[in-house]
Amino acid sequence: MKEKLSKKKWVIKLIFICLKSVLPRAQSIKKMLQNVKNTWHNVILMLQYVHEREGSMKNVKLKSARVLKDMSQEDLANKVGVSRQTIIAIEKGDYNPTINLCIKICKTLDKKLDDLFWEDENE
Repeated sequence: MKEKLSKKKWVIKLIFICLKSVLPRAQSIKKMLQNVKNTWHNVILMLQYVHEREGSMKNVKLKSARVLKDMSQEDLANKVGVSRQTIIAIEKGDYNPTINLCIKICKTLDKKLDDLFWEDENE
């Protein structure tokens, strides 16, 4: 009988599989780093699926953009002038930020409002 993997082991296995497929194809350091960045983005999207099934994270677009900018929740909070708990609440979907806060977040992450805070009709 197959043993059910814990979430942590599942994520580690997913990351290993993604990196294993990326590294042999890299022809230069720059391309390798871009591939790793894209791989992390795909890992975040996979985590989105897991978290959405559990209902524990609603704004994965924000988290994805933040991680791709190599920023912690604390870093983003400091740059936009709120607490880390506010960023956590926004990412969880427990808090709807003001339009001014949305704009600050988007400027900090080099994104548009549509990219982070509005759902596509297909989603």
